[in-house]
Amino acid sequence: MNSTNFFFVRYAWKGEVINKKLSFEKDSLSISAQDVFKVDGSSISHREVKGAKLFYKQGTTVSEIGTFAVAFPDERILKNVVTTFKHHSSLSGPQFLGELNSLLLDIYGRTDQDNIQGWVKKNMGTY
Repeated sequence: MNSTNFFFVRYAWKGEVINKKLSFEKDSLSISAQDVFKVDGSSISHREVKGAKLFYKQGTTVSEIGTFAVAFPDERILKNVVTTFKHHSSLSGPQFLGELNSLLLDIYGRTDQDNIQGWVKKNMGTY
């Protein structure tokens, strides 16, 4: 990915077609609600978005990848879930993260373990 080859999301909002380029670093995408669900500098509700799809732009060629459905958990609730799990678990390190990833998969759907690990370190300290 670079400035001419990148992923973006297209959706309808209040009758307008909105294109949102997804942030990336090297070969990893970064998707945040603040970036995707913002129009003209103001946050919008994901509930107002219709027909979201993921695309890849390579030079002048645009290819549709598929439907774009992403969930952004309420971080207060997520922190409560992780705290409760931590207090009831005797696991630590990679085993803790593996089981936490399985729990979050059941609750939120597929997640990226590296993102979970980074979030836990940032918000919960050691694990």
